[in-house]
Amino acid sequence: MKKHLFLLTILFSVVWSTLAYAEDNSGFKANMNYFGENTYRTDLLIYTNQTISKETLEENIKRLKELFPLRMQETALVLIDKNWIGIDCDSLHQQVHEITLRKCAEIWQMPVILYDVFDEDVIILGYGDTANDIFQIGHSNDSLDGDLTDFPDGLLRFFDGQEKAVQELWEESFTFESDKLTELSQLMSVPIPDYMMGTHEMEEIPEDIEKLVM
Repeated sequence: MKKHLFLLTILFSVVWSTLAYAEDNSGFKANMNYFGENTYRTDLLIYTNQTISKETLEENIKRLKELFPLRMQETALVLIDKNWIGIDCDSLHQQVHEITLRKCAEIWQMPVILYDVFDEDVIILGYGDTANDIFQIGHSNDSLDGDLTDFPDGLLRFFDGQEKAVQELWEESFTFESDKLTELSQLMSVPIPDYMMGTHEMEEIPEDIEKLVM
């Protein structure tokens, strides 16, 4: 009986994942279950000061999908800016915990930010850096267990001398917690582009930004 229930659970997950997507004219399958048709939201941000080949991008995206095999059929949207890469990949939705954070950092071998926003009430923000063996996760506002946790201090390397302002902003209450990400980015020495954070329509991606579907 347990075996049959397990098989039915797997079958339902595969069928639901297949039905939960709608494809827009860019080839990217927006996740309707989470954000709506032709809408995206990055899960992973990678800081890079070097050019990454398409072959490396493809291999790393494949490895990301392999973290959660039941979700491998979806496509991933990859946005490439001069200093940041933003990735919307369903394998990473609601997966901000230390194991996934470590694996993402190991795959890219660069500083990574893994995040999620729950019902605009709380940000779960993870920072991973394999070179410095830093893997930290913080919860803004009222977290899932009811307690605010500190901003990941490893991420402060991007906020030259702004530690106090960052912590105050992290503790401030916002109607929409995703707006907090935008304000935090404005304090960064290398800001993350607005279109790479929060939920956006596909047409909001600037025309001069490299956009890949993998």
